[in-house]
Amino acid sequence: MVTYYNTETPVLVGDHIEFKIWTAFWRGWQPGRVHYVPGISPRNPELERDGMSWVSVHSARDGQAGIWVEPSTHQLRKTVRFVRRADDDLTHTPSDYYFGDEEPQNENTRNA
Repeated sequence: MVTYYNTETPVLVGDHIEFKIWTAFWRGWQPGRVHYVPGISPRNPELERDGMSWVSVHSARDGQAGIWVEPSTHQLRKTVRFVRRADDDLTHTPSDYYFGDEEPQNENTRNA
């Protein structure tokens, strides 16, 4: 179970959060939503590999961001703050969820 920094609050798909990322530290706290949680969401090799894992967060301004999970504590860093639980339909990661800069290509798009 992944938890928020220094708490016992579990990270769940759909959570509303605030976060800071190093590439935009000057923007301060950014609102976002959790879309992928290791151990809860269907396994994604982009977000769980080599003994490490990341929580996927989406924001209107920055798109997707992977937030590293500390392996020894299973906690997010203090650069992520829990705001509130989801009050809509975003409570599960779809089985075909994709994380990354480029959309995956299937045979039809490669031959176009």
